[in-house]
Amino acid sequence: MPRRPLVRYSVAAHEPQLSRSARRAGGVYYTPPEIAQQLAELTLGPLLSPLSPGGRGAGGEGAAMREASAPLRILDPACGAGELLIAAHAVIRAREGFAASMHGIDIDESAAAQCRQRLGQAGADAIQIQPGDALAEEPPFPAGAFDVVLANPPYVSIRELARQRTPDEVVALRERFRTARGNFDLYVLFIERALQWLRPGGRCGLIVPNKWATLDYARPCRELLQEQATLEDVVDLSAHRVFRDASVYPHLLVFTLGVESQVATQPLGSLVRLACGTPGYAAARIASLLAEVDAAPSSALPFITSGNIDRYAIRTGNVRYQRRRWRDPRIAPDSSVLTRRQRQLFASPKLVIAGLTRRLEAAWDAQGLALGVQVFAATEFQADPFYLLALLNSKLLSYLFRTRFAAKRLGGGYVAVNKGQLARLPVVDCSRFNSDDQQRLVRLVVLAKGSSDRSLQLAAADAEIDRLVYKLYRLTAQQIGQVEAHFSELSAPRKAAA
Repeated sequence: MPRRPLVRYSVAAHEPQLSRSARRAGGVYYTPPEIAQQLAELTLGPLLSPLSPGGRGAGGEGAAMREASAPLRILDPACGAGELLIAAHAVIRAREGFAASMHGIDIDESAAAQCRQRLGQAGADAIQIQPGDALAEEPPFPAGAFDVVLANPPYVSIRELARQRTPDEVVALRERFRTARGNFDLYVLFIERALQWLRPGGRCGLIVPNKWATLDYARPCRELLQEQATLEDVVDLSAHRVFRDASVYPHLLVFTLGVESQVATQPLGSLVRLACGTPGYAAARIASLLAEVDAAPSSALPFITSGNIDRYAIRTGNVRYQRRRWRDPRIAPDSSVLTRRQRQLFASPKLVIAGLTRRLEAAWDAQGLALGVQVFAATEFQADPFYLLALLNSKLLSYLFRTRFAAKRLGGGYVAVNKGQLARLPVVDCSRFNSDDQQRLVRLVVLAKGSSDRSLQLAAADAEIDRLVYKLYRLTAQQIGQVEAHFSELSAPRKAAA
């Protein structure tokens, strides 16, 4: 649940003197200093720690990593009189060894001028504030240019926007922004643009209406955040009168551009053909084909369910299916009851993935297996299947799946997997590998094959696979710590209910 702070908020002394009607038309609600300070601390705090990508002692690989001594690049794309940038400057000035360059843009030229003046008076060294439109067709800044984006974007409904802009301009916004769907509000476009301007691992802090979390027009925005970012903090301010003369109920929203965004990735679904072994509607029909091994023809294939799949291993036999326990069930692969696609899938070599699990569990089927409900298979590989097997069984992809893709959580820490979620898992693009990455890929294939045939000790192979995957995805020490902490909590003994 979003946290609710118990504070009173004042009016910013430097806000431009706009009439109430002008503020409403432009969606302008100036940020109280207390809110600006709170959001700046929530957003900047983790970047100012010794292990962060922006702090001293930062480690890591790749072009996405900033030099520890380089100033943080901070942007407010709707800066107004600069309350958020002033707060960010105060937070950084209070931390020894850190510096920042302040960037801002605002459609109100007088507000931008006032922001520039206030930052100079506050002692900021590097200031680049300019008038302009953050949503312009030609963005005023390149993608990935900033470590931090802070904003209280304008709240302008589609009805108000239609009065301010021509139909062609509204159509252009719909074509330009994925989040401009339905009866959209302008603030969702600022969220999308903030994602574009953040560097990999960068952080964003926004003040947005609480409607972002529930209304249908904001669904594309929520999906975009789920795909590209890790949501870290939501502070509910709706119980407080934050904005003068406005019935707006805001949230503070803080997120990090996803841990996998340091490198180019492809969705798993673009590299394999994913299939469900047996659709739910066909479960009873498949059950009618099952026979114990001693009553089945010699060509019959072992039948497995999700519980038969471990990481790198498949245990046949002892199957519970459709309320019946089977000792060693088999299915004739040429049965006319099976679809052509099922006959082909069951007989083919494939990766099989458990559909009910606490962490992703995948194994290589070289001989041919018949698959029950909640078992998924990958075939038609556009990348080495054992490379994909190592990734699927790594801590990192399980972490991403559990924190960003798993919609249905069950008791005991289990999650229900579906094909759409698997298809979206990000796989590092092999076509862009440098020589070090190519060596890592080769080693991952060796380790996955050795784990599958048990010629390698699984615990040692696991640890090396995780280290190699962290390097491929260019994770920082802080990000690795997040993943490892997640698994420590997941594997911790659960207390019995009182």
